[in-house]
Amino acid sequence: MIKKILKSAVLFFAFLFITGISAYLVLTYFIRNEDSVVVPELVGKEVVQALEILSALSLNTKVSGSEYSSLIPRNYVIFQDPEPGTIIKKDRDVRIVFSKGTMRVFVPALVRQTVPDAERILFDNGFKGGMSSYVYHDEIQKNIIISQYPEQGEECQRGSSVNLLISLGKRPGDYLMANLSGMSIDEAVSYLEQNQLKVGKITSVSEKKAVLNTITTQEPLAGSRVLEGSMVNLYINRKPGKGASRVYEADAGSRLFRYTLDYGFLKKHVRAQMSCSGSIYEVYNDVARPGEEIWVMVPVNSEATVFLYEDDALVQTAFFD
Repeated sequence: MIKKILKSAVLFFAFLFITGISAYLVLTYFIRNEDSVVVPELVGKEVVQALEILSALSLNTKVSGSEYSSLIPRNYVIFQDPEPGTIIKKDRDVRIVFSKGTMRVFVPALVRQTVPDAERILFDNGFKGGMSSYVYHDEIQKNIIISQYPEQGEECQRGSSVNLLISLGKRPGDYLMANLSGMSIDEAVSYLEQNQLKVGKITSVSEKKAVLNTITTQEPLAGSRVLEGSMVNLYINRKPGKGASRVYEADAGSRLFRYTLDYGFLKKHVRAQMSCSGSIYEVYNDVARPGEEIWVMVPVNSEATVFLYEDDALVQTAFFD
C-alpha cells in the first residue's frame, strides 16, 4: 500500500516538473520568436538613465510631460506606462512623466498693501496667510501691511505661509479722565467728543441734592487714565419715571422725537444718535433742507436719550423716560 502511494506521489511531482519546464520553454520560445521584452522599473530613475535602459531594450521613449513632486527629485521619472513587468514587443512606446521637483514660486510684494489686498495677492500666487501680528505705527495707517516674512522676492514652495506685521495706526492718546459731575448732558457729550471719547450707557438716577438733568457721576471715574476712543458711561439726575408701572412689552409701541431745521438757503448735514438699553445707535444720517422736520421713533419700553447734530455740532438733546 505504501509503495503504491509513493509511486503515485513521484508520478504527480514528475508531472508538475515536466509541465513547468514545458511552460518555460514555450514562453521563452514565444518571447524570442516575437522579439518581446519585459518592461523594466523606471520610476525613481534619472531621466537620462531611463532613456539608456529603454534604448538598450529597443523600446521607444515617449515623454508625456512633467509634474511637480515633493517626493521625487527634479528630472527623475515619477510615472511610466506600461507598468514594470509587462511583456511587450520591441520598438513599442513606453510613456514616462518626469519630475520638475518641488514647486517653487517667488514671494510677492505685500508691504503697504491693505489686509484684504494682501490676502488676495497671496491666494493668486499660491501662498496662504500665516501668523498676523499687530503694532501701532505713527506713519502707516491702520490695517496696512508694515512688513512680511518671507520677504518679497524670496523663492519658496507653493502653498507656504507668509507672516504679516499689520499696523494698528497711531497709538491712541491717553490722559486723566475729567470730572463731568455737574455738567449738563450736552456739555458732557461735547466734552467727550472733543477729547475723542465715546458716549456709553446713559443711566437715569434720582438725587435730591443734585441739579436736575446734570451728570452725577461717570464710569470711568474722574482721575482714571483713559485711552482715546474709550466708552464713558454717564449717570444723569432726572425725575423718577413711572417705575413699576412701566410697560415692558415687545409691542408697547413707540414715541416720537421731532426736530425742525431753521429756515434759510443752505442744506445741512443732520445726524441723530439714540442711547437706549446701554448702547448707542445711529438713527438718522442725511442732508436735510431748511425748514425740514426730522422724525425719530423712540421705543417706550426703556429709557432713551436722543442726540441731534447739525453739521457735526450737537444742537439738541432729548430725554425719554
